[in-house]
Amino acid sequence: MSLDTASSLNEPLTEWSAAEAALIAKARELAPVLRERAGEAERLRRLPDATRAAFRKAGFYRILQPARYGGLEARYGLQTMLGAEAARGCASSGWALSITASHSWILGMFPRQAQDEFWNPDPQRTLASSFLAVQPSFTPQSGGLRLSGRWRFSSNVDHCDGIILLVMAPGAGGPPQQTFAFLHREQYEIEDTWNVVGLAATGSNDVVVKDAFVPEHRLLDVL
Repeated sequence: MSLDTASSLNEPLTEWSAAEAALIAKARELAPVLRERAGEAERLRRLPDATRAAFRKAGFYRILQPARYGGLEARYGLQTMLGAEAARGCASSGWALSITASHSWILGMFPRQAQDEFWNPDPQRTLASSFLAVQPSFTPQSGGLRLSGRWRFSSNVDHCDGIILLVMAPGAGGPPQQTFAFLHREQYEIEDTWNVVGLAATGSNDVVVKDAFVPEHRLLDVL
């Protein structure tokens, strides 16, 4: 079954595992509830707490999380299907679901120490991201990187416990070196900047980092 065509949303779920099919069905069942909450979500400019709780209870954010932390470790693409079903009721909710769920897949590529630090205390923790920096400052240090700056458009960030930021370091005569930096919640501030017309409830606010040290095990080269 193709994951990149709209028609796939209406195809039978027989090509998915039983666990995956159950999640897709659950997202479909939640769509009318999300439609009822859409007005509240627009006013809040982020997901309502009840929606956040429903997504966590359903296990949507853990579909790509490594199995050693209790995640489903499902195939990549399931988060798109869940987001599409949820978006039938509320586009912002579908967007936030899909984006947030994909971040467990990224953290699963980091060194084991970084994953253990984040998920061992609470396997329900979720991650946000931002790949658009505004005047970032970074200084390599022994054992890691010293980081400051502003990152924009971090969807669902208010409901997350950590963040993955893209850092672009100048290359030596070549393209910039792209590195993911994983920060815990106490290492950054969230600024309420998301005042838009479309997808208003995604809560895609700015993240501000002020002189945070990111150790080597929480850095990951993109290429």
